Amino acid sequence: MLALMTIPFVECAYAKIDPEIVKLEKQLSKVKNNSEKVKLQINIARRYLLTRNAKCDEYCRAAIKLAERNKLDILKADALSVQGDYFYRIKKYSKAASSFLAEYTLRKNHKQIRLRANAAYNLGLCYSKLSYPAGGYKKSKKYLEEALSLAKRLKDKNFEESIAEQLYLMAYNFGKYKDATEYIKNNLQGANADLRHDIKELQDSVIELDSTIVVKDSLISVMLEENAKLDTTIERNRQELTNLTKNQLISLIELDRKEEEIYHKQSEIERRNLTIAIIITVSVSLLLILLLLWRRYAEKKKLNSALTERNKLIAEQNVEINSNLKIINQKNRDITDSLNYAGKIQKSLLRNFANYSSLMSGYFILYLPKDIVSGDFYWGHQVGSKFVFTVGDCTGHSVPGAFMSMLGISLLNQIVGQQHIIKASEILEQMRISVKLNLGQSGDNEEEAKDGMDMAMCVWDMEQGTINYSGAYNPMFWVRAGQLSILNPEKCPVGIHAKELDFTDQYIEVKKGDRIYLFSDGYADQFGGPKFEKFKLARFKKLLADTSHLPVLRQYDKLESAFKDWKQDMVQIDDVCVLGLEI
Repeated sequence: MLALMTIPFVECAYAKIDPEIVKLEKQLSKVKNNSEKVKLQINIARRYLLTRNAKCDEYCRAAIKLAERNKLDILKADALSVQGDYFYRIKKYSKAASSFLAEYTLRKNHKQIRLRANAAYNLGLCYSKLSYPAGGYKKSKKYLEEALSLAKRLKDKNFEESIAEQLYLMAYNFGKYKDATEYIKNNLQGANADLRHDIKELQDSVIELDSTIVVKDSLISVMLEENAKLDTTIERNRQELTNLTKNQLISLIELDRKEEEIYHKQSEIERRNLTIAIIITVSVSLLLILLLLWRRYAEKKKLNSALTERNKLIAEQNVEINSNLKIINQKNRDITDSLNYAGKIQKSLLRNFANYSSLMSGYFILYLPKDIVSGDFYWGHQVGSKFVFTVGDCTGHSVPGAFMSMLGISLLNQIVGQQHIIKASEILEQMRISVKLNLGQSGDNEEEAKDGMDMAMCVWDMEQGTINYSGAYNPMFWVRAGQLSILNPEKCPVGIHAKELDFTDQYIEVKKGDRIYLFSDGYADQFGGPKFEKFKLARFKKLLADTSHLPVLRQYDKLESAFKDWKQDMVQIDDVCVLGLEI
């Protein structure tokens, strides 16, 4: 394996989705077995871990909860391992340590030595990144040494070397140079022990060779004894020939002498060849031993040199990293201050409905930006006996969405406030023309901006008692006596579109007590609940209808608490804006 504040990542509406995640989520929606559900949630979390996506933590939390309810300790430990890995990669070391500690406890209870060693190793890494009392040298040392002990039980040499190296680096970084030296010494002693073992094996081979030589010497002695017996036989034969004639005897003696000389020469040659073979064998063996010792020495020397160079490089990198962290932290503070100021500017541009509270029986605005600034906006303005109000949902959220919302508010101030256009469809049409003009949208260039906004536009004629509605993707909900009706929009945005439709007007008669709701899609699209699914429009309609009998401020409280209860610890995926108005 192997947090500073950043601007939240804004996913483009056209970003590619991992097909493997889509496949796994589809399987998750169908599977009934709780154990299989947990396994699928863990696999999805692992896919999100590859891109460090926050959904990795969401799926891990869901898997942990389901495993706890069904007492699936092993799967819970697997989910905690992925969660700890995610927090470690995004540098939230305290949360990573918490996850790995819970995993470690489960592995220990179930006697999973290999996985417990991994968990202890990861804990040691996390604590080495934290200061006392959350982490620190003692905690890191404790778990790394336990991981080393378990690795020795497993006889995993590679794992032992990795842990020993990490112990050295951890001690060095904490300034514990004596301990760091001790860890290096122990590691080298282990390597030297291996070297001594190899040398002993070679010495045993030499001893065995010496034994072979002794056996061969024994064979030579036996041959010499046989030669002595042969000499005795020759002497006996020589005595038997004493009765032969002198010339015959001399011939026989000369022949026997030559045969004996030949025999001795052959024996001498054999002994010489044997001696040469033994000398060559011993020489080659000694040469191989020397070569092996020299190679081991060269490797150790190279390793020590590389380790020294690496330590020097790590020290230099630490200095550079600390310097860069200071710069990044300052830039983050500057960016956050700028966004906070931008948020104040955006809020100042939003029309204050309190100025028009006397026109209506009551109202509420549930406004929950995903980030500091928002792509959703609300707006209202009175022109004579008519009150124009709207909710807009711009492309994207955060900074890009905020720019679009400021453009939308500015255009409404011009179209309604200055030009006094007070017909809903005409307002949307003028907005579309102005958005395309301001963003340079012609449809001729594939690289031009495709940004726009979804809107529900209403014009309330207070004298006639009617509301004129026109919509761009966003509908209007109308509730009377607990019954909810829907005015549907045109299926196109305010901005460039492949198939631009004319905006049409719809009219309804309203009376005191009726409620009108305009909203963006952020509320209905929020993921959460026990099954980790969207809130959905049907559930949102029912919530509005069921709470429409409450005073508007009480209904606001119900909507806000229902959203938070649904979302729980999940990440808010979009800006939320709900405008409720009572006639």
